[in-house]
Amino acid sequence: MKYRKPSTPTSKTVVYKEMYEVWEKVYTDTSGPFRVKSIKGNYYYSVYVDEKSGRYLAISYVRKSEFPLVFLQFVAKIARLSKILVCDSAGDMLSATMTGTFALHELSLHVVPKVEHFAS
Repeated sequence: MKYRKPSTPTSKTVVYKEMYEVWEKVYTDTSGPFRVKSIKGNYYYSVYVDEKSGRYLAISYVRKSEFPLVFLQFVAKIARLSKILVCDSAGDMLSATMTGTFALHELSLHVVPKVEHFAS
């Protein structure tokens, strides 16, 4: 009997992935503060992941109040403004500064509610 290689699962259909261009729909999350600072002296970092290509960009920073500047660094590095930004219900994305920026540039913000997982 010949060994049959199992097919690799696909998370999204090809048609769904072709709906968006690269860096058009981005998932983001922020982590920190860490007890130990990094070599560069940072306590926080934000990760931006592109849905279509799977590429990611991580930017570290010292204070949580620097998040709007970190978002502008992200926009400068990818040289475009994403149309859809998906995040959890973190306060840094929902601040007045960020919501004003999103409204000004017609950026859609999708907030995913936090889900509690309980061990059974």
